[in-house]
Formats: sequence, structure tokens, C-alpha cells
Amino acid sequence: PDVTIVIDTARERRLVLDPGAVAPCLAERICAQSSIRQRKGRAGRVQKGLCLTMLPRKVALSLPAEAAPEMLSAPLESLCLQVRVAGFDPPKFLARAPTPPEPQRVDSAEKMLLKIGAARRDDDKVEVSALGRHLAALPCDVHIGKLLVLGAFLGVASAAADIASMLSVRSPLKSTQHDQQAERNRIELRNTLRPGGGKSDHCLLAALMGKWLKDRSSHAHRQMCQTYGLAFERMAEASSVRSQLAGGLKSLGFAIDGEDDRCGSDWKIVRAAVCGAFFPQIARVDRPPKEYIDSLAGAIEKQTEARRLRYFILTDAASDSTVAEAEEDESVGLPWRRQEMTTRAFLHPSSVLFKESSYSCPYVVYSSKQAQEARGDKPSRINLSDTSEASVYALLLFGGRLRTDTTRNAVSVDKWITLSGGNTTVVALMEKLRKEIDALLLKKVADPRVSLAES
Repeated sequence: PDVTIVIDTARERRLVLDPGAVAPCLAERICAQSSIRQRKGRAGRVQKGLCLTMLPRKVALSLPAEAAPEMLSAPLESLCLQVRVAGFDPPKFLARAPTPPEPQRVDSAEKMLLKIGAARRDDDKVEVSALGRHLAALPCDVHIGKLLVLGAFLGVASAAADIASMLSVRSPLKSTQHDQQAERNRIELRNTLRPGGGKSDHCLLAALMGKWLKDRSSHAHRQMCQTYGLAFERMAEASSVRSQLAGGLKSLGFAIDGEDDRCGSDWKIVRAAVCGAFFPQIARVDRPPKEYIDSLAGAIEKQTEARRLRYFILTDAASDSTVAEAEEDESVGLPWRRQEMTTRAFLHPSSVLFKESSYSCPYVVYSSKQAQEARGDKPSRINLSDTSEASVYALLLFGGRLRTDTTRNAVSVDKWITLSGGNTTVVALMEKLRKEIDALLLKKVADPRVSLAES
């Protein structure tokens, strides 16, 4: 209220989704006239003020009157799911919107719903699955909702709600580049998550929210934020969101403090729930060729540096076309999708995996990705944030289509993830377990009072 002068550069950072792009890009753009008018209101709220907009008058008058509708850049999976549950066809329904999204984006959203199991195709008809009905009843993104449902199903409902709430707000973690003590405190907390959660941003987020919930006083909360380098306002917002998500789960018959949290903070199970929830957002970890050094005991393998690891993601993770084509061509080997449909990605420096050099599972699950614009000599790149080491059993149980390669004694998930040591028995068992899980969720939809632990 004391501000009387505002200098407006008329710039804003906006999430831009270009046609055919692998990920949305947070780009700097000149804002719309409506945003300029809104910024004027920040000057002189209780007295006369002055706002200086740093634009030529002709340029300001030529700007669009309103910003582009959110539907043109926001993910459409949740919207398409709601439309399906209401009994309408998303492509036809959204085409009648005042500013309809591109048909390509609607088609991609529909494919993602099929991929994550929220919908299933019966002949030429698409129907909402039992999981999809649960997700449609939750007030969040479909991947966040799937995390909540899988977390409750696997008995780690509380930790899943912690992670979901932290991912639903702007990241509360501040940069620790100039706060080495906060960085050391985070490392100490991360070490307490072993085994199972030491290589996971999501488990770290759950641990931080768990500490926040244990301390009720505002003073203790502020002290915690100073200790671990957190933003107090964002942590408070995440705590509020957690209460809303817990209420949504309760309406579905799940309880975050009852039998649906029977496994507590078993970090291996938490990581499995995260992996299943965010599939197919998986990155493959490629290691460089092995190097050896001489020693008195002979040649010893040299430990790989983290900066030499390379990460690759699918260009179109929602598409199943390449899988179908590969299955029709039996001469195609398991690595067929790797070179044709992949894009190199980079871990965000804030991730706990940024300096990690070894993985027991050569795949990483991520919950968000963004394209970074080219600046100067630096080319554009894809950054992955909120990452965790994947779980092999979660990939088999909650992943995509399974296929065996008897000659290599391996199992592939969507012709993309290759796991050695598999056979037709493993695939048959996993397919049977998937059907049983869907049947249990369908029973929970019909009667929320049904106990999954006793089923």
C-alpha cells in the first residue's frame, strides 16, 4: 500500500507450447494490454500514484487486448477426462469452445489417458476405466491424482499426499547456491531416507512436508524454512493443498491416516507409487563405456562421473503408434525406438540426482519438464525436474504394454524400457495382477467403504 511509483517493463514469463514441441517453454514475452492495466493498479492503492510503462505508445496500442486463453497452453488430460465422464466425446465437445485447442493436442491428451490407464479402448469405443473415475473425482492433475490413488492402494497414502501437495504449488525449495548450510542440511535429511529414498526428489519433498506437519507453531515453521532453505508462503500453501487432497481421497473411501497408510514411510514403496503415477514420463540413463585404471591388485573399473551420464526421453511419450508398428514387424529388435523417437534431456541442477553417478535401475522418472530457450552460444535444451530413480517392479506392474524377447531373455515396456531377466511367465503374472488391481479399484468405485487391505 505504500508504493506510489511503478516502473513496468511490460515483460512477463509465459508458458508457451509450440506445435510439435517436446515440452512447454517458459519464455519471456511482451504482455497483453490487460496485464499492463492490471499492473497500473499496484501504484497508489491508498493514494495517488504514477505508473511508467517502458514501451513506445504505438507498440503498446498494437498489443493484444487480452492474454491467450489458458486452454491453448495448459495440459488437457484432466479436461478430456471430465468430458468423457460426463458422457461426451472430447474432440467434438472442445471443438465447440470459444477458443478451441488444436486437434493435435486433444488427440495427444486422449492418448495419454489411455497410456496411464484412465481410459481403455474397447473395439472403436473409448471408455473411462475404474482408475479414471477415481481421478475424475479428485481436484488435481491426472498424474497427481494417480499418485494419490496408487499411494493409498500401496499403503503409503500420507507420503503420497505430501508429495502431491508439494508438486501442486510452485517449488518451495530455494536455491542453495549461496547458502551452503541449507545445502548440507538437505543432504543430511536425504541420507536419512536410505535405503529406498536417497535417490529421489519426491521422497525428499515428502520428508520436508512431514517435518512441517509435525511442528504446528509459526515460529517452528519459519525456523524449519531457514534450516532447509524453503519459502514459507509456498510451504503454507502446500499444507493447505494437502488438506484439500486428503478431503478428496476421503470422499473416495481412502484415509491417509488409517489402513491406507499401513506401510508408513517405506521409501521403496513410495518410489514405486511415484514411478507408476508419472509413467510414461521416464528417462533412460545411458552410461559411457567402462574405463579401467591400473592398481597393485590389477585393473579396477573407474567410477563414472555424473556429468558424463546422458539422459534420453521419448519425443512423444503418449503415442502408441510406434509400439503397434514394432509389434507388426517381428524383425525389429527391442532397441528399435531408441534412436528414432528419443530426445536428449538434462537434469535440473536443483535435483538430488544431478550429482548422482550410479543407479541400480537405469531409468529415471520425472514429474515435470521444460524447454529452455537458446541464449547466446547456449543451445535450447530440455530440463527435467522433480526426478527419482525408477522402480523395476513398478514399471512392470503400472507401466505400458509388455512384450518378451526370448532370444535376449528380456522384457520390454512399450518397446522403450528394456529389463533383462524376464520371460513369458513374468509377463503373464504381471498382466494378471493388473487385471486384479483394476477389479479392486472398480469395486472401490461401486462401494467406497470396501477395504482394499482385506480384499
